[in-house]
Amino acid sequence: MNQSFAIQTTKKRNQLFIGLVSVLTFVTFLTNAKMNPHFSALAVEPLSNQKQISQKQRGVREGQVTLTGEQGQYTGKMIVRASPAIAWAVLTDYDNYEKFLPDVAESKIIENNGNNKIFEQIKIIQAAIFSRRSKIRIAVTETYPKKIAFRMTSGEIKSLEGSWTIQPLSKPNGNTPIQLLITHQVEVDPGGVSWRGIFYGIYEDSLEETLQAISKEINRRAQMNQ
Repeated sequence: MNQSFAIQTTKKRNQLFIGLVSVLTFVTFLTNAKMNPHFSALAVEPLSNQKQISQKQRGVREGQVTLTGEQGQYTGKMIVRASPAIAWAVLTDYDNYEKFLPDVAESKIIENNGNNKIFEQIKIIQAAIFSRRSKIRIAVTETYPKKIAFRMTSGEIKSLEGSWTIQPLSKPNGNTPIQLLITHQVEVDPGGVSWRGIFYGIYEDSLEETLQAISKEINRRAQMNQ
């Protein structure tokens, strides 16, 4: 498979969500795999060394999502046609993520201090005969209408942090839809483990699904607002 790519279709390999944040239960996943060799053969082996994402930057067109990076450092970009307010509303809709993001069973704000919030998610991880619910907490700092910085405060990996930024490509005019460049940057570290390559392969596939879902929801709300 080519090392650099533009995401055209959503992959459903292990149906793991990592979107603003994901694969937070993979430690438990591999623990089960080690204890059960048949489970390991079914769920882990096919994902090994499937791809790396090149650091080479690629252009992005309206309606397209691109992803670059490797080894835990990624940049996703998309161009959508919407007002900045609608894009912001989707990215900060923490209480309703389960309605449009894959594998999110529950999501809710648990602390709200204006521009600083903490939200909690419960995600469902499914692979072969394995299924598990996982809880994660994310702290966000919002700078309306341009940037959302986030970091994991509790979860099952070592660290996860990054940002979403919204950049108008023409002068905003009220709620009139315009081209917006949305950039997602994230750094994720599973910790000092021997299966980092497998983890990153799963993370990359899941991040594709997250970016596609965000783009789809922004476009849906923009069309409803016309």
